Amino acid sequence: EIAERYWKKSKAAPIIENNKEGYTLGIPATPIASYLSIPTITTNNINEAITKTLDKLGVEYTIIRGKNLTGYKNTLKVVNSNDILNVTIDLLQKKFGDINYITLTNPLDAWPPKILDKKLYSSKVFETVSYATSMLLNALKGLATGGTYANFSFKIPDDYKYALVKIEIMNLDPDGVDKFGDYVGILSAGIDDPNEPMCYQTNELSSFGVASKGTPAIRDENGNIIKDRLYNEVLLYDRGGAKYNMVIFGEWLTKKVGRMQVNVEVDKLENPYYARMRGLSSTAPYLTAYRKGIIFAKPDFAFYADDNALTKKGETCPGFYSVRRNPRLAYAHNMHVFEKIHKPLNNLLAKLADIDLSERDGLRHLRDYYDRNPIYITIVGDAEMVPRIVYDNWLAPLEEDVDKITGAELGYGLGTPSDFIYGDIDPIYGDYSNLANDTYTYYPYQENIVGRFAGWDAQDVSAQMARTIFYYDILKKLGDWKNKAGLRVGGGQDFQRPPIRYTISRLTGNSEEAVKLPTGFSEISMERAKKTVLEPMGFNVTAAFDYKAQLAGFSEDALNELKKLSLLKRFTFFKNFVAKYVGDDVAKGKEIMENSNFLFVNAHGSPYLYGMVGPSILGLGVCGPIVKYLAERILSCIDGGFFGPGHAYQFIGSDEVRSVERLNMGPSVMWLDSCLCGKIGGVYPKNSISLALLHAGVNALISSSTESNIAGG
Repeated sequence: EIAERYWKKSKAAPIIENNKEGYTLGIPATPIASYLSIPTITTNNINEAITKTLDKLGVEYTIIRGKNLTGYKNTLKVVNSNDILNVTIDLLQKKFGDINYITLTNPLDAWPPKILDKKLYSSKVFETVSYATSMLLNALKGLATGGTYANFSFKIPDDYKYALVKIEIMNLDPDGVDKFGDYVGILSAGIDDPNEPMCYQTNELSSFGVASKGTPAIRDENGNIIKDRLYNEVLLYDRGGAKYNMVIFGEWLTKKVGRMQVNVEVDKLENPYYARMRGLSSTAPYLTAYRKGIIFAKPDFAFYADDNALTKKGETCPGFYSVRRNPRLAYAHNMHVFEKIHKPLNNLLAKLADIDLSERDGLRHLRDYYDRNPIYITIVGDAEMVPRIVYDNWLAPLEEDVDKITGAELGYGLGTPSDFIYGDIDPIYGDYSNLANDTYTYYPYQENIVGRFAGWDAQDVSAQMARTIFYYDILKKLGDWKNKAGLRVGGGQDFQRPPIRYTISRLTGNSEEAVKLPTGFSEISMERAKKTVLEPMGFNVTAAFDYKAQLAGFSEDALNELKKLSLLKRFTFFKNFVAKYVGDDVAKGKEIMENSNFLFVNAHGSPYLYGMVGPSILGLGVCGPIVKYLAERILSCIDGGFFGPGHAYQFIGSDEVRSVERLNMGPSVMWLDSCLCGKIGGVYPKNSISLALLHAGVNALISSSTESNIAGG
């Protein structure tokens, strides 16, 4: 139908078999149809309907991709992706001249492994004491008695080599989600085995900070919450027979006790090649055709923990499927990137440049050629289907001796993942240290330009591509929006090291190098960026710091409820004073996000959220300015500056997946300067704050995949 609707005549037509093999060949071949303006037909067999269409279009030549399809008239059967690549290159060079765009993708992401068996587990309804500091005495009592937490355990069946674990923790009291920022979360989740390293016992199953606020809520057509839940998926290798334990909790700002329930599904997979961002390869052909480029697509690109992923000692690496939470995989993972992707990519680049890499100075000639004539290399896929190299780093080293790693380090993720290597022609083969040089330059140097399309799914990435292709057409309709820039700078990024308070900080378990105490540095930096960077570029700049930078605040009704929580609260909760800092008319974050073409956001964060408020909130809600001042300067010495009676009042305004995905953002460029927000490897896509921003409309995002070296992240 589509072929007949858009074509009256066509001398040729590619025909793709509607199966895995046909799709694998079809992805790199489809741009050819665009370049020749001919239709592509997908089918299981050349039946009467297909031949009728081909006759009607006057097709004389067919290009068959797939083993089981018969031909039609003059037929060319293609069964090798290298042949397709060569045909595409020849066609493009004849039609357009030089090729300056390559898309890397993996067709395997559209074909999830079969589920061979499954095991379901469900908990009772847990009632736990709220962890929220809005009722501080209640929370402290719960911590002292153990009532704040609940434990849930389950087992991986013995014969499950590749186990996909789907975790759902439901918040059964979701009334305060939009009003107060209530949520449920995981404190720790690891293997229940004393013989395993302690970090695996606390964090193998779940990253640090996974919570329902890091998962999109299920809502009705009016936006009302139907279900607030934490949902996560984890792939485990060779853990058959292992028992796992989760410690869960909830924060309800106006409830002393809240209810949760856990559901776990464990699927037995036929193989580990389970794409987190499913089907992204399906978007690669039209992006590539628009850019007049070629697609380099191979199932071999994928890397997951399996029997072939071995340490230097030749040992397998049971556990988490991705290297940053299974550092024993580092050697196998990074050598896979060098051997299976970088080396073939260099061979392709050499073919395009007509350079013989077998010659003595072939690599140098290749490096020099692309230094003078850089091209674009775009990756379309998640960080396992087209893996990033993971460099070692001193802050979170890739230790094969896992006993040296803390649970927090493992939860956050080890090493420094990067796509840099795909633009670097001459890295020293096999060197992924943090001091790695290039072959012909002392410092690593990127000859070609690299970017990655990533998203929740193919629909999100398709929308992002459309925003990119029609970017200037969209801008014309947005009027003055294109001239606006937003600066949001979070609190808690000023540091001092006063001797007595720093000593107290160290004694209470803080391992940081300084204490979060105000100096004015953050505000000065914000004003400097506004005056010396953005305004000279012609932007009308809106800037907000700390409380004012929050995404949202409490309504009048919410503040009244907080004041009436107890008799003590009626005397100590100064509503108007609190409203000056966290009232809904104070927070400007949402307005800035939705109305800015360029965004610079600086805050403390994790893969699932970032928050704008720092220690200045710690004493809020207990009397007035004197308590607030003292708490900011004393309590900031404890727990990295995240402990205090006012701590719970920041949840309503944090930029978290649950709230950010509902923003109505334009095709903005955003620089997110925060720990870990750009981490996508080993992260379930709908738990990623970066991907939530792209889902909301952001068009280009720059964000760190690691934690920073400043105190508190």
